[in-house]
Amino acid sequence: MKNYILFFVMCGVIFPHDANAGLCKSMRDLKSTTKTKNDVNFFQKLFPHPFFYGNRTWNEVIVQCNRFRDRKGGQVSKFTAARGGNSGKSILKSRTLKAKVIRGKYNFLGTAFTQQKYIYVISKKDGVWEMVVPYRPIINDFVKNRVDFNAAHAWKLYTRSEVTPVPGGAGVYTLNSPATPLWLKVCKTSIYFPGFEGKYAGKGLYTRDPQNKFISSGKIEYQYTKKGNPKSGCRVSSDMDLFWLDPIKKQIVKVKPKVWVLDNFVRTAEAYWNISDDLGNEIFRLKLLMKGHNEGEFKGSPALKLFKKNDHLTVRFATKFLPYKFNQMYKSNPVQFNNFSTMTTDNTYWHEVGHAFGLDDEYGGGSAAKGFKRNGCEATKYRAHGSMNYQMCAHNVTDKRLIYHYLAVSRYLQK
Repeated sequence: MKNYILFFVMCGVIFPHDANAGLCKSMRDLKSTTKTKNDVNFFQKLFPHPFFYGNRTWNEVIVQCNRFRDRKGGQVSKFTAARGGNSGKSILKSRTLKAKVIRGKYNFLGTAFTQQKYIYVISKKDGVWEMVVPYRPIINDFVKNRVDFNAAHAWKLYTRSEVTPVPGGAGVYTLNSPATPLWLKVCKTSIYFPGFEGKYAGKGLYTRDPQNKFISSGKIEYQYTKKGNPKSGCRVSSDMDLFWLDPIKKQIVKVKPKVWVLDNFVRTAEAYWNISDDLGNEIFRLKLLMKGHNEGEFKGSPALKLFKKNDHLTVRFATKFLPYKFNQMYKSNPVQFNNFSTMTTDNTYWHEVGHAFGLDDEYGGGSAAKGFKRNGCEATKYRAHGSMNYQMCAHNVTDKRLIYHYLAVSRYLQK
């Protein structure tokens, strides 16, 4: 939940707020409690995979702050933070655990007033943890029957003219040689709706409407301020057939734009949060259940019976440049109704799904030019402990840290 958003506070007043949590007061001096040290010791025993540990000091920061902000953190830490063995630790060490639904709230931004919920199902089979997070996805096409892509995604997609069907291979295609990706084929020019040709011509990008409502297909652009950096995207018809190399099937397949957006959200989030050891053995498996989209993949899963009607996290993908400097949040809410754009980047999905784990932000706001806030992970004294290589701290992090997975699975001990 990065950059700027609006948040309601006391008396119903709404005002701009720099959305960040920073570190809890008890850890700003990096001095953790004995209980926190015990908690992290147990984490290393439960997950004996040092490659994914990161920095010991920063792991203590994460555990102490997240346990404190979790409204049910005490129910877990009374076992995990205790010295020696106990019944709770024995449960978590079990090779197999039946599926259990985990529900709770954490103090988002470090305050009780802005509590947010987490909801997921945890199970364990043959030593492999599995976590299922329920979503209710909605695509809001502000420009009817259109879908927008960011450049990175448009580079992976192709139009029908760039592929050839494989004889006898139903639904399988090969790329022509050469093949021009969507970004170069369609997105270099703008095609306006009839009667609105040149509507934006000669005007600054900051004067445009964020949905670029006069453009039917091709290049869309926007600028949040007169001196800001321009943003661009690629618009196509939602009925258009697109083609791309499916990394799972390892084939060129056909897909509709809206389906690709939802599939990509699932695919990239699962790929980032899944963890396997250096031999390829699974340690943790994330599954995103998308109501009305991929429920068929969960046939026989106990998660379908454990989730209640209102458990699903509503996520709305808008075909527009989002407000508050393209701020995004992990679920829809009254302030950020459309919490994602169809142009949202993969690394943003990684971070926001981390909030669905019940994890709070670690950054404190500010910028390098103005000086980072002293209570945030970007501060120099915290960078010395590898804070910038943690997903809930910094943008574009690709490193994986098991401490986050530990916090999620240890909630199995909640009442």
